[in-house]
Amino acid sequence: MSMCELNDLVADFEAVQEEQAACLAGNRLKTLMSWCGRRENVFMKLRQGFEQLGKDVSKGADDRKQLQEIILRLLDSEKKLGGLSGRQRKIVKKKIHGIRKGRKVVKGYSMYHGENSKPKYLSSRT
Repeated sequence: MSMCELNDLVADFEAVQEEQAACLAGNRLKTLMSWCGRRENVFMKLRQGFEQLGKDVSKGADDRKQLQEIILRLLDSEKKLGGLSGRQRKIVKKKIHGIRKGRKVVKGYSMYHGENSKPKYLSSRT
């Protein structure tokens, strides 16, 4: 594998990262499963490219320097994605908490009060 082929794989992975960052920033989480599948496929190709290049790479300082820059750039993008996903996780937790709290409130207004399923009959004689 040559450095040009590896750069193509890195560009594909960076495109996936940018797409995910845009979706996270725009709160578009409905396609989360398709992101995961696409990301895994691109990452697997990238990993295989690094493994092949690791076997073929010369001991030159230029190649090592270029590989180090690529890896640092990818890690920086991953940190940004981690921050965005952390923010989305907090938002989703708040929404879930609100839904649970709402269910408790609604349950409190129930005729059954969540205790038994027997209907309570109200009489006008009492």
